[in-house]
Amino acid sequence: MKIQVKQLSKDGQVPVKAHKTDAGFDLFAAEDILILPGERFTLKTGIAIDVPNGWEAEIRGRSGLNGKTGLHIANGTVDAGYRGEILVIVKNTNLVFNQSIVDVSSKQELNENASNYQAAYTIKKGSRIAQVLFHVVPDIELELVEDFSDTTERGSNGFGSTGI
Repeated sequence: MKIQVKQLSKDGQVPVKAHKTDAGFDLFAAEDILILPGERFTLKTGIAIDVPNGWEAEIRGRSGLNGKTGLHIANGTVDAGYRGEILVIVKNTNLVFNQSIVDVSSKQELNENASNYQAAYTIKKGSRIAQVLFHVVPDIELELVEDFSDTTERGSNGFGSTGI
């Protein structure tokens, strides 16, 4: 199966697999950004993809980036029919090291004093920032009912009902 990719900016890169057996294709940042602790940013990839009918593209974090930097990539879905730019929601979950630096007048000033932050993080154009996986979407209809047609051992027991 082939899925078409459209380059929307000169900095957009076609997603690639690091290894042939990988499930996901790496997505690349198409811009430089500085993300402060606690800040959320919608990052451009500079590409669009043509997801076929009956499929979806799941955007999710890369384990190395999430595990080593404190950056969190929000999961997202690209539905069939959407042809706009793929965006990646990034949040810096790290904490401030030195509260006195919070009142800087610009991110440029902060970047020059980045050693005062435990966790301000710069993403550079071309960095592998997330991954995209493709999944079949089953054709499902939801039906409103008064009661379910069968019972189960679990029933409505939810969070923690089977122990820790």
